[in-house]
Amino acid sequence: MPPKRGAAAKKRGAAARAANVDENASAASTSTRRASKRAKTAQEEPQQTTDVTANDSVSAVDNVPEEKAGRKDAASEEMNGPNSNQIDAPVADDSQAVANPDAMEGGHDSGDDKGGDGDDNLEHVKEDTDAMTVRAHKLTVESVENDPLTKLAKQTWKKKGWQFSRSVVQTIMEDLEGSFKANRLVILDLNTCLEECLWPGMSSDASDDHVLLACALLNEKARDSLSPWETCTQDAEKFQSFFSKVLSLANNQALRPAQQQVHLLFLVHVFQGLENEIVRKQCLRLLTLPLWSNIHDGRVKQAIKEDSGLEKPWKRFLKKSGKADPSRPEVTFIPAIFERFFQNLDSVAAAIASSDEKKSSAGRQILKCCERFLEWVCDLLCQLPTRRFFLSFVEDTALIERVSRSPVVTDKAGRLLAQLLQLTRYYTEFAVDQHTGRQLTENESNNIHYLRIAVLQRVLFNRYKDDYPEFIFSNVQGVDSEEDLAQLFASMPRDHLRAVASALRLCAEDVAFSDETIRDLLVRYHARREWQLAALNNVPLYPDELTLWDRNLVPDSHHDSDEVLALPKLNMQFLTFHDYLIRNFNLYRLESTYQIRQDIEDIMRLLAPRKDPTGHTVFQGWAKMALPAINFQIREVSKPHLGEELPAYVLADFKINVESLRDGRARNEWLSLREHDVLFLVVGGASIPVGKKLADWKPFKNRRGGRDVSGVQYLRGCEVLGFLN
Repeated sequence: MPPKRGAAAKKRGAAARAANVDENASAASTSTRRASKRAKTAQEEPQQTTDVTANDSVSAVDNVPEEKAGRKDAASEEMNGPNSNQIDAPVADDSQAVANPDAMEGGHDSGDDKGGDGDDNLEHVKEDTDAMTVRAHKLTVESVENDPLTKLAKQTWKKKGWQFSRSVVQTIMEDLEGSFKANRLVILDLNTCLEECLWPGMSSDASDDHVLLACALLNEKARDSLSPWETCTQDAEKFQSFFSKVLSLANNQALRPAQQQVHLLFLVHVFQGLENEIVRKQCLRLLTLPLWSNIHDGRVKQAIKEDSGLEKPWKRFLKKSGKADPSRPEVTFIPAIFERFFQNLDSVAAAIASSDEKKSSAGRQILKCCERFLEWVCDLLCQLPTRRFFLSFVEDTALIERVSRSPVVTDKAGRLLAQLLQLTRYYTEFAVDQHTGRQLTENESNNIHYLRIAVLQRVLFNRYKDDYPEFIFSNVQGVDSEEDLAQLFASMPRDHLRAVASALRLCAEDVAFSDETIRDLLVRYHARREWQLAALNNVPLYPDELTLWDRNLVPDSHHDSDEVLALPKLNMQFLTFHDYLIRNFNLYRLESTYQIRQDIEDIMRLLAPRKDPTGHTVFQGWAKMALPAINFQIREVSKPHLGEELPAYVLADFKINVESLRDGRARNEWLSLREHDVLFLVVGGASIPVGKKLADWKPFKNRRGGRDVSGVQYLRGCEVLGFLN
């Protein structure tokens, strides 16, 4: 269908689908008229040779089918956000590895007019993979009625006049076998176990199993997007007693990993329910001045120096603390749960280093506890009521430095933990006054940074002026990079390093941290930080293959809500208005990425990329919205703009041949490409051998998709600039 011009043309979306490309850089070019809002009115020109601005030199392009245009609108809207003219992306190192027309044409010739599939049963394969998205604990009315837990409910708490008995809790825990599986919790929730059994029997002497089971059912309500606090906050005294029992679990060293996960997930939910007055009163008392009794005096003095209004409250607290109970939760809970986290982290590191399969399996369960803990820490740091006193404690424990030094973060199994750590660091360094909640400007952030470097130079001058003269007398800009600071602190002997950290009030001189941890702490404290707006402008306009198939950032449609994601949350409260905008932008961008991934995977199923005996990629299928990019060449790589690191733009030329398209509508779609349309360049790299069907290929038989299954080696977005016939 020929394109319509005018105002309607500005709303055409684009989110591409992938193309036929050889592993040696056979690139596929595709079009999509529905991509970005046009920056200018498109000019009609015949197209056979196309100029594009590419995020990377490698890849090929693909088009969005007309029948799925509606699904692309969200993706296209995101792609032409405020920086739609700017494409920030690295340039490929091997720019010559782009076009192998012979291999591409060989893969493209097989197929029919409508776009064929290389496998006879691709639809069957897709149904099989979709079937895996159904939750394993799908229940029926009959199964619920015949379940032992339902029978137990009818015999006990469903009876009129029944009195609570601890033996019922013990029977339920024996049925759960300590695993708290979702299907068992659903049945308990359907039988109103929390409302009619557990909560009426809750008291100050309730057992740990009783408290954990109540936490698990409250988590189940939160997972179903129900308010978990309606039942348990009607009686404030009972909730206080229950919450005190929950806090005491942090000191229970006998908790198994599954029980720890229930405990941590409850903490995540309860600190997200601060809009409830009773919940807020119990939660915020843990994050007040008594928490600072666990950090060293130097950091407390530095915090009081930054906010003089804390001096009198701190003196009053010190006077009363001698009479108060030193084991009260306000003082002991947060340190206890942090200590448990570091113990778990060491256990996971030992399990990774071990070749014992049993230890590795246990390590994976403990790793989930570590991930849930960092999620909880992020939640506390990104809300002003919980951040104020908690941030100083986090900094004093050197959480970021100690986790960064763990071998778990660098292991493949710890990828999610590393992403959560990065999110934690982001909120730890967020440009906001932690005492007043005021957003800091760029100049104010720079002044804080310059002051820190100046104080460090004065400390070194007063103590060791003959040892570090080059650093002491250098300007800030010349010594504030992470590389320069790491080199400086690596050259310091142990006594100098600890004395400097103590003089700067970052830690006590006799602290039990390793020297490497103290070096990392000093480097992060003094290093120049990228301003938030500059970091936002450096985000690529289009997703690449790493972001597209990162399930921690872009989850599947069958994602289990009990799993942790390294994503910002839209809570009731935000640090600043800027924080609110950034969170929404990131989530909207990733939502569009999910839609693009669906299109890419659908197209690659039709193309059916397979690896031939020589190791090259051939395409046994065909798709009308994907064409080979012939003679792909990088024409120009522009220099970065002033103050930027990435090239301002990358220009490339390639050809597409539309004569092979026997479908007239598909040919018209390709011929209607105009300036500022968005395409995707894809380089194929199949892993499945020729002759194998996706359903029969065992390494990927139980997987729903991914780069290996889809046959995508590289993917970059680009924007059409002009055409030649």
